[in-house]
Amino acid sequence: MSVTNLPELLTTINSLPNLIPEKQQNQQQPQLQRQQNNDLCNSRGGGICHTCHTDKDFSDRSVYVHAFDKYQQEANEIAHLMELIETSKKFCGILYTWRSCTIPIPKNLPPEGCPAVMEVLEKEVKKLIDFYHFQKIAVESLRSEISRFGSAASTEFISKTYISLFCQFISSIATLDELKNIKASIKNDFAHYKRNLRKTNAQQEHISKMSDLSIFLGTHNSILTELKKLLLGVTNHEDFLCHVVVTCVIKYEQKCFLLPEEKYDLVKVIGFLLYLMDGPKFNINKTKKLNISKIDNILKEVDVIPLYGDMTFRSFNYIQKAANYEASYWPKCSSADPSPQSSLVNVISIFRQQHSNVVMEFTEAMKKVLDVTMVDSAFKKNINNNNNINNNNNISIPTTEQMTAAYNIALLCLQTLSGWTSAVVELVTKYNYSSEEKTALVELIGYIKGLYNLFHKNLITISSFINVYIFKQLQQFVNIDMSEPLRKAAKHHKDVFLLTAIQNTCADTSCLHKSEVSDKKSKKSEAVVVKGKQAPPSNTQLYLARSMLDYLINNDSKVASSKHPCKDLDSQHVKCIREFLINSHMWKYVMQLQNCLNACSDLSQLWYRECYLEMTKGLEIQFPIEQSFPWILVSHILEKRDPYLIHFVLYMFDLYNDSANTALYTFKKQHLFEEVEAELLGRSVDLQQRITQSMNELLIKSLNIAISRFEFSDVTGIVELETLVRINKETHKRLNKYLPLDDFAILWREANSNVTSPYGRIAVYILLELTSDFLPHYCYNSSTGRFVQTVLPFADKTTRDRPPNVAACHLYGNKALAQCYQCIHGMYSNFFGAPHFTAMVELMGYQDVAMLAKELMENIRSLIRNTLVPYTTSLQSVMPEKCILPRYDYTSPGVLGYYEMQLEAILTYSDLQPKVFQCMREIGNSILFVMLIEQYQSIREVSELNMAGMFLKVIPKPYVPEDDKKTSEELETERAKLTLELENKYRHLNLQAIMSRNCNEEDFTLCKENILLSRDKLACGLYVFKTFLVQLQDELLSIEDPVFHGKPSNATSSATLWCVQSNKEFHRVWSAMQFVMCRTLGQNELTVEELFGEGINWGGCSIVFLLKQHRRFQIMDCCYHLYKVNRVDQIDKVCSGVPLRKMVDRIRKFQIVNDEIFSCLERQFKPSDREISVSDFGVEVEYLMPTPPPPSSNANVAGVVVDSAAAGGRGGDGDKAGVGGGTSFV
Repeated sequence: MSVTNLPELLTTINSLPNLIPEKQQNQQQPQLQRQQNNDLCNSRGGGICHTCHTDKDFSDRSVYVHAFDKYQQEANEIAHLMELIETSKKFCGILYTWRSCTIPIPKNLPPEGCPAVMEVLEKEVKKLIDFYHFQKIAVESLRSEISRFGSAASTEFISKTYISLFCQFISSIATLDELKNIKASIKNDFAHYKRNLRKTNAQQEHISKMSDLSIFLGTHNSILTELKKLLLGVTNHEDFLCHVVVTCVIKYEQKCFLLPEEKYDLVKVIGFLLYLMDGPKFNINKTKKLNISKIDNILKEVDVIPLYGDMTFRSFNYIQKAANYEASYWPKCSSADPSPQSSLVNVISIFRQQHSNVVMEFTEAMKKVLDVTMVDSAFKKNINNNNNINNNNNISIPTTEQMTAAYNIALLCLQTLSGWTSAVVELVTKYNYSSEEKTALVELIGYIKGLYNLFHKNLITISSFINVYIFKQLQQFVNIDMSEPLRKAAKHHKDVFLLTAIQNTCADTSCLHKSEVSDKKSKKSEAVVVKGKQAPPSNTQLYLARSMLDYLINNDSKVASSKHPCKDLDSQHVKCIREFLINSHMWKYVMQLQNCLNACSDLSQLWYRECYLEMTKGLEIQFPIEQSFPWILVSHILEKRDPYLIHFVLYMFDLYNDSANTALYTFKKQHLFEEVEAELLGRSVDLQQRITQSMNELLIKSLNIAISRFEFSDVTGIVELETLVRINKETHKRLNKYLPLDDFAILWREANSNVTSPYGRIAVYILLELTSDFLPHYCYNSSTGRFVQTVLPFADKTTRDRPPNVAACHLYGNKALAQCYQCIHGMYSNFFGAPHFTAMVELMGYQDVAMLAKELMENIRSLIRNTLVPYTTSLQSVMPEKCILPRYDYTSPGVLGYYEMQLEAILTYSDLQPKVFQCMREIGNSILFVMLIEQYQSIREVSELNMAGMFLKVIPKPYVPEDDKKTSEELETERAKLTLELENKYRHLNLQAIMSRNCNEEDFTLCKENILLSRDKLACGLYVFKTFLVQLQDELLSIEDPVFHGKPSNATSSATLWCVQSNKEFHRVWSAMQFVMCRTLGQNELTVEELFGEGINWGGCSIVFLLKQHRRFQIMDCCYHLYKVNRVDQIDKVCSGVPLRKMVDRIRKFQIVNDEIFSCLERQFKPSDREISVSDFGVEVEYLMPTPPPPSSNANVAGVVVDSAAAGGRGGDGDKAGVGGGTSFV
């Protein structure tokens, strides 16, 4: 039977206008939840969340007129219970926060002060009077409810919602009784008021009432005793109470609760009701209706129950007061074994794993929830047609998968938070904690607050999806799943009132295309689609639907007979209803997601110490800050100095927020809020500023440590230094998003000592390493572009200390990462090449590079004047006066023998390698270092200019393919057109144009100067290497010693004859040294390349080039001459122990290296500088005809013209005639 077929009945939709004034109604039904007291503080971590609440304590129960009369009546009783529970909570707050008013009163108070005292006390006593009257009403209400259900316990079905609220009511009554027992200050204040009252003219009736109140306050467990006395006259009350206890045990075992308070209510009610049941007629230890062993386990598992703040209670105390108590029936509770509550340290690893799993699942669920691509097409079509989904807050249309994911993750987070909060609250019921327990508490509280913040950021989205999910699930069940049993009942003329009542209470037919239930005898209902709405049911709707469904399938009660509706339901329908009841059990929590989230993560009671103040008997009006629980944890974190705990420190301060929120909106006590404020805000600091200062200091310290580690290593450690600097720079970049840190350049200059000195620590140490280790010990290889250490050093090795050990946080973060980086940097420690030069360029500026070049030049000057000049003079002194180029007729073995004979003194010179070659290697390494560091600096500058090109209006020329059909003018026109298009494309990036429109004149001038500097950086002649070479050339030319320049001889009147047989120039000495280097050695002897590398070649060839003797060297070199002679005769033999072919091959390799060096050096000078000039030869050049050699028998000299043939070392036809033994230039 459908709703449309009952016109005589008042539907829910038709009844709403009777309660709400007519106004334009939105398709969205408002969220029908009552306003909690702490809604204004629910915005921790965000703005205030405004929510529409219209349902308060089942106030809308009269709307649902189609509900079962029994449950309409029960809804009225539930509303009454909820009012009693709220009132009892208010009195609980009053009792707990009660502080003695009489202690400050002087003992010798004069009579005129009594009225003022009475005026103050009268307001407080009025609260006690109201409390006294309320407890009488509450006890009577509790007795009447137990009496009503006790007499009908065996015949009437009781809803689970009612039992839950009944348990909450009993728990609140028990809490009131315990607080009254503990708070002695209440009795003292009332006693003082009563004594002063007798001194006044108060009426006897009023004094008599005060006596009753005094007896009530002075009697321990007066509420419990009065209730037990009243229940003695109620028949069968034990049966109902047993039913409630069994329900509590089942709910605890199946964890059918979510909030920590509900858990404690169940445990508290079990002990309270067992005491009420026990008596002469009912022995709780021997009844078969209760499982004592299960109850024993529960009471031991939750041994201590937090009441309020630092006040605790044991539910087992009720049982110990029972008349039939026997310890043998309660082995666990009677034992002295510690409760599992005190084992937080042992289970913190489990909570840690739970935290990882929950965060991971939450992340995965939010990916699904926020995935806008997951859109159900049919659902989207319904939305477009009917606009049933509120698309505010940028929420996409949720699919079933998204809604299910949001509901499941919300429930998982709430359950996890509730478990963690219970563990914390149960442990902090004691005063003394070990260090391990404090650490576990810090970690667990951090997990609670961290998960709360993570959930709260997505609260609006999750809540909206859950509302749609609950609406669709409810309408799917009511309109579709219930249509089949309703159709069958109508077909067989069964009673369908209960099924129709469920539909009429919850169904929303506007979300369906068609009605599911029809009077037609169709076998199947028509297919329908439920449209989504953000309109979850109210608490009243959910209660009525669940209660009627629970009654519908109840087979356990004795009322189940042939007339029970369950008999007319199929098993599959019963199963469907049971699944719905299970799934909807948690809906009441997730529908109030904000309030439930706050309750599950509320740690406000940890701060309060009212019980401590009670025990001090007024000696302290406020507990010391050292006893404040947040302060204890913060102090532990700071004293522990554990980096893992440090990031939890701010979460501890969130306990103050919880406590202040409770003080204002639960206890409603201004003085408690002020105490929280004084403890926290009275010691307020600018935390951001402190953290910023600390971060600046730590970054500078990290940079100092990085530079210090480099100062304990060789020059290859520059790569590790550059890595550490990049790590610190990235750290600064990320921290700077949240903290106003100093600019990294400022921190770097301070750490590098660029603020107090013109040169940085890095540049100074690099210079020290270059002069003491790199230049004398490293060998250069042009094939790899790397320097490697020599296998046989000729200079003293540099000794270094090990760097001091530092904390991992100042390097790479932890030891594992440090080991990984050490392996990476180990690959760069055995050579010096491109990575090292790149790192140097990144860490040093132009000034540092110029300083290195300047100091290296000074080092070369010292080497030349102190080492090279003396030893070159010595070498010249042992060389023969003349050394000609032998004729080709001598063949290569003869030429080799001739040179060995002429250079025998050089070959046997003892200081050649350790002194002369070592000096040449240091000079060559210096030149190579300056050249390479300029190359890598130029690479960096060019890269920066390329990246800045579009901002500087530097547009590359567009490519236009050549076309024979187009003229050059047409190609140029097309190129100009493409260039204009590119300029228009990047016009909005032109920095100068933007600054001219938006900045003042001063800023625009700075912009133009910066652009000019950037554009002309590589074109303004700032070439370090060329300047270095020019200075070196000036130094060489300034030396007056003839060891480098020689002296021309045989001067004539018309021209100066320069004798090439003379060995008085440097290039002849260098030629002799190269002959020694090219000689092949024995099997186990080290070559010059292994000992000195190519630095010696760079040193010698650079001096020859800068002395402008490289042309003569290429012509007159003895090694080159031997190579050319051997290339003609191709003789391969061993001459005096020297393999000729191997030596010739080495000569060729050295020739290639020398040619590359000369070519590289020539590129540093202008073309005019490379032309042959007078200074190349030291004489005026005059072209003459070839002249025959003198007729002397000792002279084998032939004159030839300076031409390409002479440069090749061959005299054309003169070679065939046996001419060419020597060459002279006139």
